[in-house]
Amino acid sequence: MYKTVETMEHTIEALGNNKLFSLTFERMLEIESNKNSDLKNLSKNECNEIIKGIIEDAPFEELYEWILDADYLDEPFFGGDIVQCMFPQYNKKAEELDKIYNVVNFKPHENEAPVFFVDTSITGSRTSGLLVTTKGLYRKGKGMISLSANMPVEIDKLMKEIKVKHTCVLSFNGPKNEFYDIVELFQIVYIFNAMRYKQGEAVDEYVNPFSVDENGNLNYNAAIAQEQNRKRKESDQLNDSGVRQSSKPSSFIGIIIWIIIIFLIFKGCSS
Repeated sequence: MYKTVETMEHTIEALGNNKLFSLTFERMLEIESNKNSDLKNLSKNECNEIIKGIIEDAPFEELYEWILDADYLDEPFFGGDIVQCMFPQYNKKAEELDKIYNVVNFKPHENEAPVFFVDTSITGSRTSGLLVTTKGLYRKGKGMISLSANMPVEIDKLMKEIKVKHTCVLSFNGPKNEFYDIVELFQIVYIFNAMRYKQGEAVDEYVNPFSVDENGNLNYNAAIAQEQNRKRKESDQLNDSGVRQSSKPSSFIGIIIWIIIIFLIFKGCSS
């Protein structure tokens, strides 16, 4: 079972504001509710229990494959600027994933799985870009930036840039609609891999070394910065267990439960 770092309300609100997430599962609900009218007759208490269950128990791999299969992502997500790593069978052409991993110096930590790669090279040669994994972000010639709870993320839609922990990790030259999809997919990866943690595990929360006092002055705490750097170096220690195997959705019943949950989230759980 997983627990959320943020409150359940914050998690639900974040998912509700994610258009890619809502479109995917509202469409699945529309299809399945036509087959089973009982899906619409749950009480509010039943709604709340199911919502709690999805936030704590839903496997990320299943969620991600349903999104790939829902046909709401633009074509570049299947072989253009975007390379699928977790489920490479969705790419339109064969990709040299090992070459991509070497370019960004990706070596998996324990239970870490690559999710998708954004190509930023001019020729589409996969020689530069951003690799998003279940634990962090990798770029050519740069160290890993680990995903952590409450980390600062800035989205510049005008410049098509993503900044994580005050570092620009992606400057995208492609279409805006494609950039928006990247942002929303990255948000889903973050919510289900960094905002959740298994019971009993330590939570790696980001502490900002910069602060603003009552006079508006920017202050820097070197001790906090050193501690954050120490934690990052510890998290970068490699583990020989390698990349976990991705799994396809476990059962049709599981998909139906997911559909019910997402519907209740976006429709207010009215009984």
